[in-house]
Amino acid sequence: NALVNGNGIVKGMGGVFAPGAYGGTTIQINDVEAINVNVYGGQCASGFVEGPWASGNKTLTVKNSRAIRGTVISTGGHSGGFTSCTDGVNTSFENCFSGVDVYGNTQTGVFVGVTEIGSHTFDNCYAAGKIEGTNMIGGFAGGLRSSSSVVYRNCYSTSLVGMADSGLNMGGFIGQGWGVMTFENCYAAGE
Repeated sequence: NALVNGNGIVKGMGGVFAPGAYGGTTIQINDVEAINVNVYGGQCASGFVEGPWASGNKTLTVKNSRAIRGTVISTGGHSGGFTSCTDGVNTSFENCFSGVDVYGNTQTGVFVGVTEIGSHTFDNCYAAGKIEGTNMIGGFAGGLRSSSSVVYRNCYSTSLVGMADSGLNMGGFIGQGWGVMTFENCYAAGE
């Protein structure tokens, strides 16, 4: 159980890991659970791993991990139940699960909020939570930037997706995307 309160922090709240732009060129996270982790922050908040932001060639790999029974509340958007704001890195998520409720603004998803610059792969990952927001809200992913390349393989969402009365770009799997997206055997079965 944990409460991560980023009151006053504009960017970069991670429930378990928030590596930022520091550290080595390779970050590996295997077999980790975040249970009942509640995160409150500005933009780029997540229930498991946020970021990292990087310049140069960095790699983030997360395998066999999950975030469950938590809540992410983001006043600035760009947030996810499991991860968000992967900027300037190559990421790989394999056999990961997000069972977190997410309340955000824009580019917000139950698994991933936004993928930024870089190449990102999601294999055998799924999301099952609730999400509320105003724009680019998805049961699995909120959105991606035009400078990203993302592959979703064998991923699904059973998340409940809701929005404000004037909300835009809502999807059972993804809210909106501009970059290169590949979907292989993915689906959404939520409400």
